[in-house]
Amino acid sequence: GCDFVLLTEKDAVKCAGFKDDRIWVFPVSAEIEPDLAQFVVEKLRQHGSKTA
Repeated sequence: GCDFVLLTEKDAVKCAGFKDDRIWVFPVSAEIEPDLAQFVVEKLRQHGSKTA
């Protein structure tokens, strides 16, 4: 057995049918540095509508 199960919000949606007080849900967020965001946008623009 276990004391608790820790799930992200995304995974909790998939497990919504499980009713168990041991399930704990936590949010996850990401922060992208401006330089990385700019790099990604530039790469996407270079490739246009091409697929990977």
